[in-house]
Amino acid sequence: MKIAKKTLFAFSLLCLIPRLFGVDCPEKRQAFGKRAKQFTSSLVFGKVVNVTPVTKDRYGRTVALVSVNRKLLNEELIKNGFAWVYSRCCHKALPQA
Repeated sequence: MKIAKKTLFAFSLLCLIPRLFGVDCPEKRQAFGKRAKQFTSSLVFGKVVNVTPVTKDRYGRTVALVSVNRKLLNEELIKNGFAWVYSRCCHKALPQA
């Protein structure tokens, strides 16, 4: 599947919700889950983002690097304490946006 370089993060309209490569975030009902979602929304809501597909997961979902305003969302979540490195699939450093 090919995704345009500049794509709005309103993927639910397109039935495309990328999984973030290399990070694991808490679920909504887990500790900090709601705050992680709010943080993510504050970075991407209403903005143009760059989605770079990396792979597909075992369920066929797109796993991608997502950048906005020259910042890598995947990395920002980790730096701000809302996610941790998902070492099971991330065996190298995340590239800079």
